[in-house]
Amino acid sequence: MNTQELTALVNELVKLPAESEWLEFKNNFHSPEEIGERISALSNGACLQKQSYGYLIFGVQDKTQQIIGTTFKAKSHKKGNEDLEHWLATRLNPRIDFEVYEFDYDESRHISFYIIPAAKTQPINFLHTAYIRVGSITRKLNDFPEKGYPRKAGQFKVKPCGLSLLTWMAFYVTISVSCRGNPLRLPC
Repeated sequence: MNTQELTALVNELVKLPAESEWLEFKNNFHSPEEIGERISALSNGACLQKQSYGYLIFGVQDKTQQIIGTTFKAKSHKKGNEDLEHWLATRLNPRIDFEVYEFDYDESRHISFYIIPAAKTQPINFLHTAYIRVGSITRKLNDFPEKGYPRKAGQFKVKPCGLSLLTWMAFYVTISVSCRGNPLRLPC
């Protein structure tokens, strides 16, 4: 994405009524661990809210959604001797291909931006723990089974894209009966 596209996306996101399960605004950087937890939560929240992506944007006040800029440089920040982006990616399981951008919104305001794909078939864990957003607060997903994550690890109530197993079974039985013992040999 170029600066113009990123600026337009930020402008659209700040127009939303508030932060959500898939959107978080931060003034500035706090810790690498906090970012990892947020990436997990936003990916899982995007899945449960049927969004393609979650967004973590540094340089926007969370209460007013005013674009204020940040001193945080997501692309060049380090955790020890390791690039933060790589450090985060290696601690997420399953791995997801989040994108990191930083750009100057205008002459006086810098933005750092994470675009995070929604979890697909299982929750995204950071350091062996899955997180979720409850409104605008990040919590451990295991503490909120009503959010779609039963206590058995790796089982979202939200099905991956496509038909559920029950739908496929119904389809198979219908075809089997209508084809008189000749299942799935189409046409009948």
